[in-house]
Amino acid sequence: KARIHSYLPEMELRRLEFLAQTSRRVLEAAGAGEVIEEYGSYDLFNSSHVFGTCRMGDDPNASVVDATCRSHRWKNLLVTDASVFPSSGGGESPSLTIYALSLLAAEKLKDRGL
Repeated sequence: KARIHSYLPEMELRRLEFLAQTSRRVLEAAGAGEVIEEYGSYDLFNSSHVFGTCRMGDDPNASVVDATCRSHRWKNLLVTDASVFPSSGGGESPSLTIYALSLLAAEKLKDRGL
């Protein structure tokens, strides 16, 4: 039976705190009368995208896939989701980038005759 244990490392927690502080400053500068930071039962971690579990890069010792989403170890495996990103850039949705990576991977498969 598979078990998944996930947590936010200290660096990610600091990034989230920075994002919250920066967002507050931007909203206040734009004239927001009230910035609500309490979310009740809202769990930020469970509503976020998971990044970095199959990082993209040139070095097989420091990454899982190359720039075309192809596994360094298994040449017939392509990974085309947010796991290839090294980290989250902020609060934006990764959907369009994931779509673009999927198109790139599909083109590479087509070029290889698969």
